[in-house]
Amino acid sequence: MECPLCFDVFTKVIETSCCHRCYCTPCLNDWLSRSQTCPGCRTAMESIKLCVPNIPFQRLVDELPTPCPNEPKGCKDRITRGIVSEHAKVCDYNSALCEYGGESCGDLIKKQLKEHNQTCLYRPVNCELCGAQLSLDRVKKHVEDVCPEVVVPCSNLHCQEPNITRSALASHLSERCQFGEIECPYASMGCQQKVLRGKLEGHIQSEALYHHEIVKIRLIDKENEISAFKTKLSALEKENG
Repeated sequence: MECPLCFDVFTKVIETSCCHRCYCTPCLNDWLSRSQTCPGCRTAMESIKLCVPNIPFQRLVDELPTPCPNEPKGCKDRITRGIVSEHAKVCDYNSALCEYGGESCGDLIKKQLKEHNQTCLYRPVNCELCGAQLSLDRVKKHVEDVCPEVVVPCSNLHCQEPNITRSALASHLSERCQFGEIECPYASMGCQQKVLRGKLEGHIQSEALYHHEIVKIRLIDKENEISAFKTKLSALEKENG
């Protein structure tokens, strides 16, 4: 059951009205595009419309066994030519695209999808610590660099406070860490010493006399500034008086 033009099994069998020979519809169309004659008897033939489908012959062709088009991918089903298109719609060896990574996941077939989706690096997951949704391939970097609930060490030497999360680290350093270096409350008065937060109270007590003196000096300076201002103001009033 071979087409005399392509020497392959018939597809869409069509019969000429002049000599009643059968050909594949695509083959006869191609022939007539180059020569407007019947390929069998050479009778003039301007259009394939002068031919008719050979339904009984087509039924015989449709019953011929053929391998699935996906045989190279592993499909072992033996089917008839008439159901190739129907089988192709449901064949487990059809090419498939990962719904998460698309072409990044490479060539897949339908039967691999379920197992692939369970391990796909691009499938969405939730961070076990903060609940953020991201793709599996980004989890490690998220935990290392971003996740606010990861426990991190304090950057101050000797601080051993446990369970500081990344989101709480800034407030720990600026408000609570006993090993953080801070300014003396009397810095605006002139005390230049910086002390550890945990030793601030001891510093205030041990330097109480010094703090008293610098506050006293600052007050005297302010009084002198006020006195000088009053003197200038009085002079201006006399000039304008």
